[in-house]
Amino acid sequence: MERKIWDFEGFTICRILGLTFDRIEMNTIFKELKVDGYQFLTESDMHSALVRACAERNFVSEYIDKRLRGRFERYKKRLEGLDQEDICLLIEGGDKFKDVPLAALIWFAARSQKEEYSMLFIKKNIEL
Repeated sequence: MERKIWDFEGFTICRILGLTFDRIEMNTIFKELKVDGYQFLTESDMHSALVRACAERNFVSEYIDKRLRGRFERYKKRLEGLDQEDICLLIEGGDKFKDVPLAALIWFAARSQKEEYSMLFIKKNIEL
């Protein structure tokens, strides 16, 4: 069974959202979620609010999880058959998958049930 975004460590949520959503897309997300006054939030405030909201299961984290699944679905077949260690090695420097965004690689590594290896690797080696 695949893990959901609210099952991830905070630093993993932060990295995935930061690498995936720019200010324009976060504005769209906040508008779709009908958040009052989002226009006055900085990009950093929006990012922080999404990271905090995704730390537990709620309508925001379910919405974000679904949005990320939709965005990264096109890479799923390409990464099929790779385990967490393989994906982490790709993150470290695999040339074969340069067209797959770093956020998608982290997403698929973190969604696996064996989060310990990938999260330790990501925390230790992927400094943003």
